[in-house]
Amino acid sequence: MPLLEKGAAKFFGTYEDLEGGLGNSAFQMLTGYPSRWVDHKNEYRGQKLLDLIKLTDDSHNVMWGGLRGSMYKEAEKMGFIPGHEYTYLAHTTWNGMDFV
Repeated sequence: MPLLEKGAAKFFGTYEDLEGGLGNSAFQMLTGYPSRWVDHKNEYRGQKLLDLIKLTDDSHNVMWGGLRGSMYKEAEKMGFIPGHEYTYLAHTTWNGMDFV
């Protein structure tokens, strides 16, 4: 782990620059694959967000998401830990309902 941390510090500039950040930066750094951050609060909502999740899953790409700021209380009610990021394994439809 220290070797990965040292490499990450070099990639981002300094050890201080490693604090916080988004999962897409870590994914890109570790794999070399391009990544994309989507603002689901403003840019992608409702059906548009679900369509993006379906497209990403159908393309066999990695998906993850996090919960921030005003979403904390609602997230805790659903069993999520605010401030953490989660990997989405798949999307499926069952009885007309979408599950991620």
